[in-house]
Amino acid sequence: MEYTLIEKTKTDAKVRLVLNDKEWQKELDKAAAKTKQKFDMKGFSKGKAPRKLIEKTNGEDTFYQEAANALIQDNFVKIIKELKIEAFGYPFVEVNAVSQDVFDIMLNIALEPSVEIGKYKGLKIKVPEEKATDKEVAEVLSQSQKRLARIETTKNKSKLGDTLNIDFAGFDGKVQFQGGTATNFDLEIGSGTFIPGFEEQLVGKKVGDEVDVNVTFPADYHSEALAGKPVLFKCKVNEVKTKILPELNDEFAKDTSEFETLEALKADIKTKIEAQKKHVNMQQQQGKLLESIIESSKFNISKQVIEEEMHYAMEDFQRMLAQKGLSIQSYLSYMKKTMEEVRQMKTEEATQMIKMRLVLQEIVRKEKIEVTEEDLIDSVIRSLPDEKLTKDAAKKYIGKLPEERLHHIKNEMLVRKAFEFITKN
Repeated sequence: MEYTLIEKTKTDAKVRLVLNDKEWQKELDKAAAKTKQKFDMKGFSKGKAPRKLIEKTNGEDTFYQEAANALIQDNFVKIIKELKIEAFGYPFVEVNAVSQDVFDIMLNIALEPSVEIGKYKGLKIKVPEEKATDKEVAEVLSQSQKRLARIETTKNKSKLGDTLNIDFAGFDGKVQFQGGTATNFDLEIGSGTFIPGFEEQLVGKKVGDEVDVNVTFPADYHSEALAGKPVLFKCKVNEVKTKILPELNDEFAKDTSEFETLEALKADIKTKIEAQKKHVNMQQQQGKLLESIIESSKFNISKQVIEEEMHYAMEDFQRMLAQKGLSIQSYLSYMKKTMEEVRQMKTEEATQMIKMRLVLQEIVRKEKIEVTEEDLIDSVIRSLPDEKLTKDAAKKYIGKLPEERLHHIKNEMLVRKAFEFITKN
C-alpha cells in the first residue's frame, strides 16, 4: 500500500492511496468474507458462494465500497500519523480509478480548524442599568391575576378578555370552505387566535346571537386557495364566560408569594425584572464583543468542516420544525424560500458558530483558564437550590455524573469563564 501527500494547505490535505493488484484482491476477499452471507446463490448454502460467482451475478463492483471503507478505517490513523496531518474527522473520498485490478483513490482531509486570535483584551462593554417601569410591574401582576381568575358564565354582552363558546362556518362566496367550520369552540376575545378582524366583531354579543363576521385572509396565508380572499364566517354564540379577577391587595400578595404586603411583592417583581434586563443586556453586549474579536481574528477552516456543521444545523432545524408539526416543505412554502436559501443561511450560521468556538477555546488556552473541583461544586449547588446541598453532597453528586455529562458541564463553565475574562480585562 502506497500513500503520498499530494497537497497540504492551511485548511486541507490531499493524500493519494494506491494498492497493487495483490493487495486490492486481498481487501476484496476480506470484504466478501464479511458480507457474502447477504447473497443467496442457487446451489450454495447462504454465505458459501465464492466471491467471483457473486461478482459475476451482481456486478464486479459488488464489494468495492465495503473493501474501500474497511481499508480506510483500518489505516487512516496510521496514514495521518506518518504524514503528520492533524485531521478533523473522516476524509472525503475521491476515486481516481477503481476496478478489479486497480485501486487508486484520493483522501481529501479536513485539517483541524485554527485561529490567529485578534485583540481580545481591553474591549470594554457598557451595561446600562435599566430600571423596571410601573407598567412592567403592573403587567406581571396582571398575568398573576389572570392565572388565578375565576371563570363565570354571564348573560351580559361580551367584552375583550371574555371567552365565547361559538359555532362557526366559513364561506368563500356561497361555498363553504374546508377547515373553516367548528362547533362548541372556545375563543378568548383579544387573544389573537383567529385572523385579524375576526375577534373584534364578537365584542358586544350575548348568548344566542348569530353574527356574520366578514374578514380577509392575509396575503401570506398558508392556504393558497384562501390567501388574500375576503370571506364570511357565520357564527352563533352559545355561551359567554367572563373572568373574575382577584383584587390586588395584601391578601393577594400573601396568597401568591412569600410576602406579607402588596408593596413588598411589587418591590420583588421590580428587582427581578431589572435583573432579567441586566442579564439580557449583558448577553447582547457579550455577543457584540465576541463579534468584534472574530472580526479582528484570522481563521483557517476547511469547507468540509463548515459543511458538516451546516448538516447538523439543518437536522436540528428540521427536528425543531417537526416538534411544531411542520415539515421543511411547508416551512419553505410559508416563508417563500428555497432549500438553497435555507442551506446558505445555515452555512453562514455554522461558520459563525465555528469561529465563536475557536475564539473562546483559544482564549481558554492562552489564559490557562481551568474549571476546578470547587467551581463544579459551587455550580451544582447553585443549579439545585431546592436540594440545599452541602459541599460534600454536591461532590458525591458530581462523582455519579456520566463522563459525557460532566464534560458538557465543564465546557459550559469554560465558555462562561472565557466570557467573564474578556468582559473584565
